[in-house]
Amino acid sequence: MFKIKNGRFISKEVSFDMPEGFNLVLNDCYPMFNLVRFASDNKVIKYGRVFIEISLQNSKNPESYDMAKLHDYGAQVRSEPFEVTRGKGTAKAAYFTSGEYMDVYEEHYLLKEPINGDNLFKVRVYNRAAKGKKITAAVEDSLQMPIVKKFLDSIQYN
Repeated sequence: MFKIKNGRFISKEVSFDMPEGFNLVLNDCYPMFNLVRFASDNKVIKYGRVFIEISLQNSKNPESYDMAKLHDYGAQVRSEPFEVTRGKGTAKAAYFTSGEYMDVYEEHYLLKEPINGDNLFKVRVYNRAAKGKKITAAVEDSLQMPIVKKFLDSIQYN
């Protein structure tokens, strides 16, 4: 579980700020794991929006980045997994696409002390095209946007 203190989500191993300037998405379609999704306003990127997803999941092998699973969902990997440091800890990250409609960046954090049985904390930032459009902006561009960068920089992993 996370506690909220001064607008910050806090657990024993990871904490983060709410992404400022984003809208909380309440009508979610992923009941299989604990997920919170935030969406930018329209037209922050050409023909689409930037989304931030934060989830807790139970992973059988949380230390490895499951590229095969990404392929099962129709994703195309654009990078080998690499390490990213947030706070005192290191997470695994990778870039991938999902068709012509999504460009994705994802970070995986292994939790030494599971939260309600979940041992993987995942952060996903992605660009999603508007209905009937194709994505034109790379997620790397969105990661440099001040509102996204501020959120990612707020993540503290111990």
